[in-house]
Amino acid sequence: MVRTRQSARKNVGAGLPPRVLFPEDAPAPEIVIISDDEEEPMMMEEEPVMMEEEPMEEADEETAPTPAAPTPPPPVLPAPAPAAPAPVSPPPAPAVGEQEMAPADEAEPEEEPGWMRTYIYKHAPHTAYHHRLLNDMLQDYYADLNTGIQYYCAEYTHPTEATYWKMELTITVWKDDKNGRVVNTVHGHTSKRAEAFDSMEDAAREAYEYYHGLRYEAMETDRFRYLPRYDVQKKDWVVTDPQHSSPALDATVRYALALKVGNEDLQKELHGVYKASRRHQKEIDKLRARLGQPPLYKKLDKDYDVHDEDS
Repeated sequence: MVRTRQSARKNVGAGLPPRVLFPEDAPAPEIVIISDDEEEPMMMEEEPVMMEEEPMEEADEETAPTPAAPTPPPPVLPAPAPAAPAPVSPPPAPAVGEQEMAPADEAEPEEEPGWMRTYIYKHAPHTAYHHRLLNDMLQDYYADLNTGIQYYCAEYTHPTEATYWKMELTITVWKDDKNGRVVNTVHGHTSKRAEAFDSMEDAAREAYEYYHGLRYEAMETDRFRYLPRYDVQKKDWVVTDPQHSSPALDATVRYALALKVGNEDLQKELHGVYKASRRHQKEIDKLRARLGQPPLYKKLDKDYDVHDEDS
């Protein structure tokens, strides 16, 4: 069949609408795609923009490279020996003017606590009443013995306790066959004293009463006859009763006797307190020994040098 212009229109259908030219400045018409469900507007394509390629997350199964065969692990080598430690350099010396501080662990050890005993030879001062009384009596009534007086003192000090003194008074006599002085008697005192002077006076009073009683027959008429003396037979001190004397002398002697008795009682009480204190200190040291701690009240002698040719 020969196709004519008329038959072509019939096959196509209705005639085409006339073409309309849009100016260059006019906006492009919106193309609407009609589907059975909805209509979605479609914008005209714009000029292509260069974009950076993003790495593909998953490769196509057909184009994925074939995995290589597993490589065997390398052989295990022994660990190298540890290197020797670097020598430690000594700390820098302190700068001039800075005081080097010793660590607490290296502090100097403390001295051992205890009663430190120091022996001292002392001379009585001229103001000592009982010393002068003793010395005058020895010169007047014991001149044949050529006596001498010597004080041997011991001072006791403690870090936490009060210092006290104890005294020994030695009466020496001259011996030609010895060509020297020989100890005749040693006198002490009942209780410890806080001062050396008081301790020396207590010992001098004890010595005076003793030697006053030994030759009392020669002193019955002197001015010291009513002073306390040691009775060899009674083994105790006594005072001569001032019979047929003036009332003033009688009152004075009796008053001195009361002072003597009170002083003796006080000395005994002080000595009892001292003994009780020593017992308590010993008990404390025993308890510390059980705990493995050093004693606090041990008697220690002060160090001194001993020079002996035979040693």
